[in-house]
Amino acid sequence: MGIVLLVALAFVGVASACTEGCTPGYWKNNYPGAWPVPNNPSGVNLNGDSQPDTYLDALNYKGGTGVEGAERILLRAFVAAYLNSMALPGYEPTPVVNEIFTSALDSGDRQTMLDAAAQLDAWNNVGCPLRAVKK
Repeated sequence: MGIVLLVALAFVGVASACTEGCTPGYWKNNYPGAWPVPNNPSGVNLNGDSQPDTYLDALNYKGGTGVEGAERILLRAFVAAYLNSMALPGYEPTPVVNEIFTSALDSGDRQTMLDAAAQLDAWNNVGCPLRAVKK
């Protein structure tokens, strides 16, 4: 319950601050040219092998049922949010994005993860200023 409240408070406190945001599809389709960071491991392993998922792995996730599906949806939204936080001055700062992701993932609760992913996804869909300079 405390984690859910923490995530909800994080949303309320910063929900209107984003003025720019590119979708997971933008980052996936513009790899590696537009990326502000390398395609690093995400620190999360949802792909079933022994290696952590890379950012590109996460951007390719479709979701699914149960907690694992919610984890994939959250990871996909998080990676786009992380890339946005590194590339766009009108996006939430990286520590805010990291806290929302970590709190939701650590909760182990499907709905908490989906709620966090929905908030990140809303920020990721504000409008991508990089589309004009697409390579």
